[in-house]
Amino acid sequence: MRRLVHRTHWSDQKISSTHAFRLDRNENCDAGYHAKLEALFLPTLASDVLWQYPDLHGAYQKLAEIAHLPAERFLLSAGSEQAIRAVLYAHSPMKLSHRVAPRLFYAEPTYAMVAVYGQLFGYDLAPIPYRYDPSVPGFLLDWSAFLTAGPDDIVYLAGPDNLTGTCLESAALECISASGPTVIVDHAYVDFADADVVTQQALVDRYANVFITLSFSKMGAAAGLRLGAVYSQASNIERLYEDKPMYEVSGLACTYLKFVADNIDLVKATIASLREGKAQLESELVARGATSIPSWGNYSLFASGSRVISHLQEIAAVRSFALDDADFVRVTATDPHSVRAIVGVIDGKLR
Repeated sequence: MRRLVHRTHWSDQKISSTHAFRLDRNENCDAGYHAKLEALFLPTLASDVLWQYPDLHGAYQKLAEIAHLPAERFLLSAGSEQAIRAVLYAHSPMKLSHRVAPRLFYAEPTYAMVAVYGQLFGYDLAPIPYRYDPSVPGFLLDWSAFLTAGPDDIVYLAGPDNLTGTCLESAALECISASGPTVIVDHAYVDFADADVVTQQALVDRYANVFITLSFSKMGAAAGLRLGAVYSQASNIERLYEDKPMYEVSGLACTYLKFVADNIDLVKATIASLREGKAQLESELVARGATSIPSWGNYSLFASGSRVISHLQEIAAVRSFALDDADFVRVTATDPHSVRAIVGVIDGKLR
C-alpha cells in the first residue's frame, strides 16, 4: 500500500481574525464589488437555487457568452482546481495503466495542488525551480527545460504563476505545446496580466494536446462558490466528461454565471479597481522603503525585512514565503480606498 499523500486538514484552515485586513488568500478584495453583489445579485436569489437541481444547460450557454468561445469546448468544474484535477486524472497512470509513469513538469513554487494530484495519480514529479535574481529584482525560470517533456508527459504552466507572479510569453508557450506533451495552461490570474489571452486560447485550435483552465475566484469574487472550467478541443472535453460528477457545479454557481454574463461590465470594473489598487499599494510602500518585486496576478510581492513591510504584517494577514534564501511577502490586491486606509495605518506606525 502506498504512503498517504499529506493534505491540509480542515482543522488547520482557519481564517485570520487577528488582523484588520485579510490579504493572504488571493480572493477578490474589492469592497466596491462586494457591495454590488449585495445590492444586485443576492436579492435576486430564490429558494429554487437550493431545492432544484442545477440548470447546467443554461450555465454552459452563459459561460460561452462570457468567454466568447463555443460551449462544447468547456467542462465546468468546482473551481479551476477540479479542472486541473480532471485533466491530470484523464491522462494519469491511475486511469491509463502506463508501464512507465509519465512525468509531470511544473514550475516550483506554483499552485500546490498540482503536485498533490500528481502524487495521488502516480506521476513522476519533475519540478523546474524558479531562481531569484536580486539585481532585477525578479524570479527567473528556464522554460526550455519543459521542452524535454515527452508525448506521455504533462506540462503545467500557470500564467501568471502563484506565488511568483511570473507570466510565460505566448511564443514560449507555443514552443512547448508544439513539442508534444499534454499542456495545462492555468488562467486563474490571467485577468490581472497583460498576457495575450486570445493568442493562447487559439493554441487549442492548433494543438490537440492543450487544455486551458479558468477560475471565477479572482476576477469574479466567487472563491467561496467554487466555480471554474477547462477549455480544450471538443474531443478532449468528451474524454473528460467520462469522469465528471453528475452535476459539475451547484445551482447557485449556475445562477451566478448568468449574473456575470448579464453584468460583465461590473466584472471588468472590479478587475480595473484591483489593478489600480495593486499599483497604488506598490507605489506607496516603495516610497516608504519597501522593495517591490514586479509581478502579475491579483497580488503584489515585496521583499521582507524593511520596516514598512514589518508594519504591514502587523496589521494585515499576508502570505510569507522563501526562495533562494530570500524572504518575501505576497499581498492580495484590494481596492484603492482600502489601500489608502492601509497606508494611513502604516504611516501612523512609522511616525
